[in-house]
Amino acid sequence: MEQFKSVIDMLKKINVRNSSVLDSCKEEKLRQDIDYENLFQEYWASDLRLKNAIALLEAVEKELAAVKV
Repeated sequence: MEQFKSVIDMLKKINVRNSSVLDSCKEEKLRQDIDYENLFQEYWASDLRLKNAIALLEAVEKELAAVKV
């Protein structure tokens, strides 16, 4: 159970860093540079997958905790 919490905490820290990178992207540069826009889209997609993984792990952790009770 502690390993689950450690993994979830680590993923949340990565998610915070991803969010700051996404927030720092300049909209005008996104419109002008196709490579920059593609990189932003890939980063955004990976951020979404990371959020989904965190939600899934939290749900599994909750179910495991309920089974132990």
